[in-house]
Amino acid sequence: MPKAQKPKKCRCPFCDGPLLPDSSFCQTCKVEIIFCRKCGAPIPKNANKCPKCGNKR
Repeated sequence: MPKAQKPKKCRCPFCDGPLLPDSSFCQTCKVEIIFCRKCGAPIPKNANKCPKCGNKR
């Protein structure tokens, strides 16, 4: 399965701050962000699945 591409623009699920596509931390609230392997959406570090597509981490 090919690796999902991160969206060009996305928002932090914690503070709604802008996320850069190649960033692993939100520059606004400093929370670590993980991107879904299936759809590329940002997933909070403490979440068990993607809030957008439901894919398990």
